[in-house]
Amino acid sequence: MQLKNENLAVVKPEAKRWGTLTIFNLWANAAQSLAGYTLAATLFLGPNTNAWLVLAGIAIAAILIIILLNLIGEPSVKYGIPFPVLARASMGIRGANVPALLRGSVAIFWYGAQTWFAAHAMSLLLRERWPQAVGGQWLAMDRIDWASLVLVSLFQALLFFKGINTIRWFINMAAPCVYGVMLALLWMLVVRSDGQFSFAVSTFFDRSIASWGDGLVQLIKVTGTMLALYAPIILSYGDFARFCKNESVMRRGNWLGITINMTGFAIIVLFTTIAAQSVFHQNLANPTDIVQKLGNLELSLIAAVVFFTATAGINVVANFVAPVNDISNLLPKYLGFRRAALITLFLAFLISALWPAVIKQIGFVAFVNWMGVFLAPAYGVILSHYYLVEKRQMDVGRLYYSESDGRYYYFCGWNPRALLTLLATCIVITMLAFFLPRGLVAGVDWLLAAAAACVVYWSVAKRS
Repeated sequence: MQLKNENLAVVKPEAKRWGTLTIFNLWANAAQSLAGYTLAATLFLGPNTNAWLVLAGIAIAAILIIILLNLIGEPSVKYGIPFPVLARASMGIRGANVPALLRGSVAIFWYGAQTWFAAHAMSLLLRERWPQAVGGQWLAMDRIDWASLVLVSLFQALLFFKGINTIRWFINMAAPCVYGVMLALLWMLVVRSDGQFSFAVSTFFDRSIASWGDGLVQLIKVTGTMLALYAPIILSYGDFARFCKNESVMRRGNWLGITINMTGFAIIVLFTTIAAQSVFHQNLANPTDIVQKLGNLELSLIAAVVFFTATAGINVVANFVAPVNDISNLLPKYLGFRRAALITLFLAFLISALWPAVIKQIGFVAFVNWMGVFLAPAYGVILSHYYLVEKRQMDVGRLYYSESDGRYYYFCGWNPRALLTLLATCIVITMLAFFLPRGLVAGVDWLLAAAAACVVYWSVAKRS
C-alpha cells in the first residue's frame, strides 16, 4: 500500500518558505470571513450584552487558540508532515483516515457555504446593475444567483490549482485589502451618522450586567463560541505549519496573527455594527446588508470584490487545503493533489447549489457544528501520543511504511486504543448534549472533549 504522494510527502528544509508575515496574514484571512463577521456582530448585538465582556471573551479565546495551535503545530514544523500523516502516529496508517475524513467533511461543507455567501454578495451587485436579468428560478436561485455562484466557484478553483506558492501569495495580498475596505465602510457610516455614533458607542459599553454570575456566563459563551469557530483549523493546522521556516517563526506568527487579527477585526466589527445601527436604526449583522442599504454603486462593486476575497481567504485557510490532504490520504497512490482538489471542489459546489433550497431549510448547520465538536477528541489523542507516548520523537520514515512490522501499523493499520478513545469521548459528548441544557456545555465542550481524550488515551497507552 502506497502511503506517499506530492501532497503528503515531507516538506524539505529548502521548501519551508513561510515566515512570520505569512502566518500573520493566514490568521487575518481566517478572521475576515463573512461568517466570522456575522458571528462577531451577533455576539455584540445580543440582549443585555456588554461590549467590554464580549471583547474580553474574544481576547481569552485568542490566548487559548494560540496555545492549542503551538502544541499541534510543533510536530508538523519539526518533521515537515501534514495533519493526516501526523494522525497516523496515534491512529495507525489506516486509522488516520477516520479523523481526516471527518475533518475533510466539515471543511467541504463550510467551503460550499462560504462560497454561497460570497456568490450571494456578488449577485446583489449584479442585480443592481442588470435588474432585467432576474428570472429562471431553480433550486431557489435565479439566473443572476447561478451566474454569481459559477463565477465565484471557478475563480477559486483557478486560484487554488496554482499550488501552495500561489496560495501563499494570495494570503499575503488578501488580508490588507479586506482591512482597507472595512475601515472605509466604517468611516462612511460614521460620517453618515450625523454625530449619533459616539452616543451609540456609549450605550454598547455601558450596558449593565445583572450579576457576576450572568457576566461569567456571557464571558464563557463568547470565549467558547470563538473557540468553536477556529476549532477545525486548529486540528489540521499542521497542513500549513509544515511550511514554516522554524518553530520560532510559527509561534511568533501565531501570537501576532491571532491576537491582533481576532481582537482587531472584532473591534472593527463592533464599531461598524454600532455605526450601522446609528444610520439605519436597526441591527444589521451582515456586512452585505449594510453595503446594500448604503446604495453606493462604487462601494457595492468594491465590497463585492472584497467579500469574495475574504471568502476565498477563509476557504483556503480552513476549507480547501485540509480536505485535499485528507482525501489524498485515503488513497495516496491514486489521489494526488489535482484529483483530490477536483473531488473537493465538486462536492463543495454541490453544497453551494443546494444551500438555499435544501440545506438551509433543514438546519444541517447544527449537525455539522456537532461534527466539528467530535474533532476535539482526535486533537486530544494526537497530542497525547506525540507529547506523552512518543516524547516528541517520531519515526517519520515509518509513518510512510505499510508493512505489518511497521511501528505505526498496530492492528491491521488501526490503533484500537486511539479509536476506542475517540468513540467513548464522542458518546459522552452526545450524552451531555441530550441530558444537560445546551447553555451549560456550549463553548467549553471542545476543550473538555480534547482534555478528556488526552487523559483517557494516555492512561490506556501507559498500561500497555
